[in-house]
Amino acid sequence: MNLQFLLIFFLLKCGTSYKILVYSNLYGHSHIKVLNSVADLLTDAGHDVTLFRPIIESSQLNKSSVKTKKVIYIQPDEKVVEKMNQIDKFSGNLWTLDSTQPSAMIAKSNALVGFFGTQCKSRSNI
Repeated sequence: MNLQFLLIFFLLKCGTSYKILVYSNLYGHSHIKVLNSVADLLTDAGHDVTLFRPIIESSQLNKSSVKTKKVIYIQPDEKVVEKMNQIDKFSGNLWTLDSTQPSAMIAKSNALVGFFGTQCKSRSNI
């Protein structure tokens, strides 16, 4: 009797799926691709996955697909749209900066954090 109870408990425990929220800004193809893979792996494993996508870079909107059916898009804040229209000034030499000067990369990354922070703060009342 105890063995049967233990076996049933073990089987129920192994079959548990979770509700998982994956937060993925729509910015930068490589970041989107990695987080899409995470969402797909979790979906394939039987979990109930919701992909939460604040739009930072609208040009990436239709360039990726996921198996996850629950996708929530959050439209960009006007300030983010304005900043993204000036992105060339920000990222012009981002990937070719001299790696011996990390302060330049840090300065650029602080601006990027500002994009994400603005989007998050403006939409936090949803």
